[in-house]
Amino acid sequence: MKAVAVGFVLSALSFAAVAQTSSQNNEDFDPTPQDEVREGVERQRGGSPALYRQTDEAFREYDRYREYDPKIKRKSDTVPLTRNNLSLPFEVEVSEGYITTLTFLDVNGNPYPTRISRVGDAGTFVVCVGVSESCEVGEEDLDIAHILTVGTTRLAGRSNLRVFFRGLDRAVQIPLVGRTSSYHNDVTIMLPVENPDIDRSAQVRDMRLTIPETDDYYARALIDNVPGSKLPQARDLQVEVSTRDAQVLPTGSYAALYANGKTYLRTDITLPNPSAEAITPGAMRQVVYRFNGKPRVITGFNRHGQVVKIALREPENVLGYREIDLDGQE
Repeated sequence: MKAVAVGFVLSALSFAAVAQTSSQNNEDFDPTPQDEVREGVERQRGGSPALYRQTDEAFREYDRYREYDPKIKRKSDTVPLTRNNLSLPFEVEVSEGYITTLTFLDVNGNPYPTRISRVGDAGTFVVCVGVSESCEVGEEDLDIAHILTVGTTRLAGRSNLRVFFRGLDRAVQIPLVGRTSSYHNDVTIMLPVENPDIDRSAQVRDMRLTIPETDDYYARALIDNVPGSKLPQARDLQVEVSTRDAQVLPTGSYAALYANGKTYLRTDITLPNPSAEAITPGAMRQVVYRFNGKPRVITGFNRHGQVVKIALREPENVLGYREIDLDGQE
């Protein structure tokens, strides 16, 4: 019994000695990283803690800037394809936080539903059709099956999109690129064949019904053949009309002017691109489209189903003409 007590006392003394030694070692140990340790960690991690904090703050600041940045440039394009070339001649620009729509029409301007679409980099670009979360077309989506939406969650990247159609033996090729300063709001792609599911007697869809109608002062003046020189803050524009094969067409029924930041075009076309913000109806199938800003080229379908290109230019070689920008600045 006495031996057990002695052993217990010795064990307690040994534990106390170890605890005292450990305490002394902890007091002698300085956890602050020395220069060589810090340099080794920074080399391994790729930068100092200060750099990491600054980078993190820069990303947060950039996100705040992007949230309220109104300066991103919006684009619209219409492109006709040929049987020999089913590839878009430009890259479709996609930007984080914005949706790009691709609309496919047949040679007569009728909707051409897609069958299959495949994107090369699905991690960067998200391509969807229909209204379901699975991006699949249901019976209720047939009227919008000719429209694809493209989005991205990345700031940059490149890939390609291939779209297949019934009646075409090859896929349509669409290059995609991520941008931060501009994006395509909509791209209308006209295929070189008729949609086999459309009745041959179908007429070109009149999309005028989707444009708000207005009784605009300048539009009404164009309908009444009042020249822009007789209107306040207005200027006439020269109009050149041609087919997609560069065949020049008469411009007798066309007229255009620019006033107060808006472009007005008198024409008989449908499906104007870029999209018009308002329309004023006239006589003999004539209407006046009002566009925001100053588009230099407008495309659409005439009453014969032809794709026409309307180029708008400032007057040239006019007596007394002063070089005035369309914004009204000399």
